[in-house]
Amino acid sequence: MDDRIFVRTKRHRRILTVCKEAEAIDALMGELPGETCEHCIVSFCGISAAAFVRWVSDNTVIRHMDLVTFRVGPRALKMLSGLHAQGRLGGARFVVGRLAASHHRHNVEREYWDRLVGLCREFGWQACAINNHAKLILFDTDAGKFVLESSANLNDAPNWEQYVFQQDGDLHRWYAAVVDEMFAYAARIDGEPSAQPEDMPSLADRSEPMRALSWGEPRPALWGE
Repeated sequence: MDDRIFVRTKRHRRILTVCKEAEAIDALMGELPGETCEHCIVSFCGISAAAFVRWVSDNTVIRHMDLVTFRVGPRALKMLSGLHAQGRLGGARFVVGRLAASHHRHNVEREYWDRLVGLCREFGWQACAINNHAKLILFDTDAGKFVLESSANLNDAPNWEQYVFQQDGDLHRWYAAVVDEMFAYAARIDGEPSAQPEDMPSLADRSEPMRALSWGEPRPALWGE
């Protein structure tokens, strides 16, 4: 067997643009999936969650988007602002990790939260911060309701990531109810005081974990059904 030599001449950071990544998604899927198709993708440092938002907005108008992530990157925020200005993105709700909103003096994530809150107040969006590490995007669009489950935060970092993208109205509604419950545990950032009832303890005072639910279970009455 021949010897193989690998020479690394210089370590460098790989930077991808959201537009190029959206083109890669288009090459993989071609069009938005129908209700009978589920796309499972493993990206080898080539597709970000922000690119999925851009790609969906290229194919249809996003009436409303629910986004659950640990944090939202600055370039992703700029992209969302641009989509809203173009009329491609309407309403939005964001659930991020509590670290992003922490006032600790060594918290480097705080700047991302402050920028997000600024956009929410400008566009009438909503955001809350809880102990969150889930990654999920719900799209309510002119072409239907879509769900993106992934390992990626909403940024344009070229990491190895996995995605499951599908059109499923029932799954969209189920996840949307989960987002409703997340907001019920945290103050809503929309320029108004906290939406929490007075008898609901603050997130810092809660000792019991949030309920764990499986897809396919009947949703509990506390969700208003």
